[in-house]
Amino acid sequence: MNGGLENLSARLDSILSDIEETCRPRQYARFIVPFMLDCAALVEQRMPPLALEAIQIAKGYRDGLISLQHVAEIRDACWQSITGPRYANC
Repeated sequence: MNGGLENLSARLDSILSDIEETCRPRQYARFIVPFMLDCAALVEQRMPPLALEAIQIAKGYRDGLISLQHVAEIRDACWQSITGPRYANC
């Protein structure tokens, strides 16, 4: 049964990758961040605190209230929390 979920997850990852790689029209660029934030809002209740903070920072950046440097810092913190210390020197 778990194999079915893994297969579904792999198929979804493949579909999302295909969309990302092939759908890059410039006329849709202004919709990308709002779309991503809307998608993230659907699962906010399941996010860890650092991810929730990252979403709030992204919204603040979108609204012109947060600097790009702050966005980069939270991005780095998120990646560090995912990869852990074993990748610290990469």
